[in-house]
Formats: sequence, C-alpha cells, structure tokens
Amino acid sequence: MNHIEKIHTDLIIIGAGAAGLSAAIAAQRKVNNILIISKGRPFQSGSTFANINNQWGVTFAENETEQEYLENRINSISKGTNVPYLSRILVQESCSAFEMLHSWGVEFKKDKNGKISRVAPCFCTEPLAAIIKACKQFAESCKKQIDWDRVKLLPETKAEKLIVKSGNLSGITARHKNKTTINIEAGAAVLATGGNASVFRHHITEPGLTGDGYKLLKDIKNEAAVRFSNMNFRQQVWEDISFPKKRFPVSCLWKPGYLFRSKDGEIARLDTLDTAILHGRMTHVPISNLQQDREVDEILLGLCRSHRAIEVFNSETGQCEYRILPFVQASNGGVVIEENGETTLPGLFAAGEVTTGMHGGDRVGGMMITNCLVFGKRAGEAAAALVQ
Repeated sequence: MNHIEKIHTDLIIIGAGAAGLSAAIAAQRKVNNILIISKGRPFQSGSTFANINNQWGVTFAENETEQEYLENRINSISKGTNVPYLSRILVQESCSAFEMLHSWGVEFKKDKNGKISRVAPCFCTEPLAAIIKACKQFAESCKKQIDWDRVKLLPETKAEKLIVKSGNLSGITARHKNKTTINIEAGAAVLATGGNASVFRHHITEPGLTGDGYKLLKDIKNEAAVRFSNMNFRQQVWEDISFPKKRFPVSCLWKPGYLFRSKDGEIARLDTLDTAILHGRMTHVPISNLQQDREVDEILLGLCRSHRAIEVFNSETGQCEYRILPFVQASNGGVVIEENGETTLPGLFAAGEVTTGMHGGDRVGGMMITNCLVFGKRAGEAAAALVQ
C-alpha cells in the first residue's frame, strides 16, 4: 500500500516555471505558507529553464507609441481569437514586467555601447524584445527573489487531481516520484503547468511539457466546468529531422534556388509566390495559423504526408541540404481566465502557457514570457488576497 501524507497550506502553486515563480514572489508579500510543487527539477526543467537555445526573449512596450503598435499587432494577428482587454493589460504592464526582471539582476544581451539590445519579435517589424543571456543566470536571479521562510518547494511531485468541494477548489492530490500520495489542503491554487508541446511526436521543447494542466482541468469538468479556448492552435516550426544536431534556417523558405521534394517525388519551389505573401512569412519563424502567409507553409505541409520528411535541395549544387518536418514549439490554446488569472472554478487561478485570451491563434514572439510575468504576478496577488 502506498504511503499517504497530508499537508495543509495557504496557497498551492502548481508549476515552477516563470509563471509559477512570478505568482509565488507576488504572493509571498501577503501569505506566510506557500507550497510550490514541480514534477521536474526546479530551476532546471521546463521551457523557462531548459530549452534548446538556453535563452529566450521578453517583449515589452516602454512608451505609448510602442504600446499602441504592440496592442494593434496582437489584435491584428489574432483575428478575433484573443480577448482584447486581456491583451491590453498584457501590453500596458509589459514594461513593468521587464523592469521587474531587470531589478532581479537578470542579464540581457547588450549592444556595443553597453545598452540592452532589442530585436523585432515574430509577427512584428519593430524592435520590442530583449534577450536574456542564459537560462541558468535567470534561474539564479529567481532564487534570490524567493522568501524561503514563506515558500516551500516540493520537487519531483506531480499534481494528479484537483479536489473540489461544494463547487470550490479545496486542494489537490499529488504523487511524489517515490510513489507517495500527498493530499494537500489549501485555500487557493495557481495553475502554472505550461503547454503540451511534448505530447506530439516531433517537438522542440523540454519533454516534461505534457499538458498536465489541461488534464487536471478536464478531469473536473463534471463538477465545475472550466472553459477552454484556441485549443486547435499550436506553434510549429520547420526543423531538420536530425534536430537538435542540425537545424533548418527558416530563411531558406524564401531564398531563390531552393527546391522542396516529397518522398513521392513531388517538387515545389516557394520563391515564385506573391512577394507580399513571402514578405509576411519573413516576419516570423513559426508557421502561422491565421495569416495569409500560411499559404507558403501549406505547400510544404502538403508534401510531408504521414510524417515523411521533405528533402530541401539547393538547385545550384544539386545537393540535399536538409530533411525537414514541422516540429511543435508551443501551445496557443488553454484555459480562459479573467484579468487576475481567475478561472470559472472559485479558488483556482491560472497563468502562463496553460492559459489563452491575452493572445489568440497566433502569438507575437516573446509575449509568452511577458504573459507568465504579468499574469503570474496578478494571479499570485489575487490568490493571496483570497486566502487572506
């Protein structure tokens, strides 16, 4: 028989990535007893700390002109699949989120003059994103912000069930890697479990992103329905089948002289497409879900049937330089939240990639980290206020 433990805490945070840690750091100012559970190794796993690039970007608008541009871009590329007031909050608080990271001591890439560099994120033409130097340095900065007298960490522990009583969240059931079952009572919880990219056969994310949060929420649908949106939308990128050993430069999609051949011998070239469509495709790495330039990728998707890689030839040399397939990078769908991360289940808040609304079927690059910081902080503060 498995050993069963019982724990009582004020607030549970499920997930120890950027969203969960932002929630904990915000909540610790008001609540003395916070428990973070993480199925992986804290500060070492998840897309926040373990990704192929060892870095990520955070997009922010530091003045009214940039705010207007960024909000318009989000609304434009979402084509009605976002919740505009959530997008507005995200944009308006994006600079504060960046400044918070800076105050933590997070190091960003700089230009030759020593100023933090900003680059144009996907789906934008204006330089709005700053790039961290390394995930490890970010992790060390995060650790220093946590009040370890108020926050306890339960690593390698997976949340298995949300406990609902009288229509309210009252705790969770979790399981430690040693098979111990843990029943945790709490006044509120923040769900920050990330997306589900790694459930797909071809993906470029840390393998722990299996969509646990989605499963937790769907398992309680008969007791307290939680609404989802945009679940059909995910981010895919073209990569060589030997990834991560060899990567496919997306610029080859519009470079003249490249031919794309299926295993059945069908050949396509993309540089003959409408210039405006190709120009739009140049502004983002992921395959779009809603933009007109998806026409570029539809041609290739038609060639790679049944997970059979497309051979990319350089017509000048006659050599096959890449064998590519679409790899899943991130989720754009999730649970619908209110402005402070509230779900429709009282006592349950959510933040980060498990949520949607602040973006839609397509997402501006670097805005997922912004989402984690902005709505993680809001969810942590709101959850703390509830348990107080």
